[in-house]
Amino acid sequence: AAARAHNIAGQGAIREPNSNWVPRRTLKKMSPPSCRVAIIGAQRQRVAKVAAILRADESLNTVLPETLVTTGSAPPPGVPPSITVEYLPCVARFGCYEDEDGRTIRYLETVEHHGENGTLSLAPFFDELEVDGPDDATPFPGICAAAVGCGVAIDDDDDVEKIKSFLETLSSSCRAQVSTSDVDNPLPGPLTVCIEPNEEHATMKEENEAYRNLSEEEKRESVVTGSIGPGKMARFAFSLAERAVRRRWEKEFDDHEQQQRQSDKLDTDVALGAVTDSPGPHVPNPQKTRYSCRKCRTVLFGVADLEDPPHTQSQHSFRKKGA
Repeated sequence: AAARAHNIAGQGAIREPNSNWVPRRTLKKMSPPSCRVAIIGAQRQRVAKVAAILRADESLNTVLPETLVTTGSAPPPGVPPSITVEYLPCVARFGCYEDEDGRTIRYLETVEHHGENGTLSLAPFFDELEVDGPDDATPFPGICAAAVGCGVAIDDDDDVEKIKSFLETLSSSCRAQVSTSDVDNPLPGPLTVCIEPNEEHATMKEENEAYRNLSEEEKRESVVTGSIGPGKMARFAFSLAERAVRRRWEKEFDDHEQQQRQSDKLDTDVALGAVTDSPGPHVPNPQKTRYSCRKCRTVLFGVADLEDPPHTQSQHSFRKKGA
């Protein structure tokens, strides 16, 4: 008889008998969670270059919690073994106007995502909670972190604060929906941090100028080392993903590390106790008479080792026989 096909309601798929079909919800739970990190700059070409470096380096696309613990090597219980990082190349656009006093006021017009499907608003990323039920909530709804650089006037803290306020506004409704199920652990806003210059440079403008003066070979090397230029920005974005993961499960990391420190201290105390309790080698006092082997002349013991406690004279006396 011909095999009968079964239509799975709500899944939009046809399953043949004895097939290896897996429901979509099961596949979702089997795959590692992901977190979104926005790369925000003022120049699209520079942002695209950073995104290309991140796509080419697989080591910068997955966060391993076991590498984030300060003590031990195992990830904390309750934390996924790996988290996939999704990078969003974004461009910030600023505008300005004159107020009544003639002062120029700079403001943030918008921050847009420039991806494969063109220019998109960031709002849909915060609207897609991807929640199918109480057990399916993603640990990183919306955008969890934003790396600011790539031409933004980062020497002016106001621009960074404007971007941070913009992302906080977008994420507020998303966080409110997710946090209703966990009042004691409200979801924090996006981790928005601006890249800083290296120690040898006073400002990012000076550091960017130094990068432009590098040879082509030095620029290629900087991508590998991540010391300056777009390679540095790429690793900075990945470091924010690691910080976001650590912040998301901060309690689990802190409890795990505290238990690990207590376990290490106990092991150290036991080892020190074993060393302290074990008798050390006996060395006879060289200022007093010592006795050694007749053949090899190795010192064996001293006069103080003959008796312990020392012999006391008896109270009786000895007399010669017949005296």
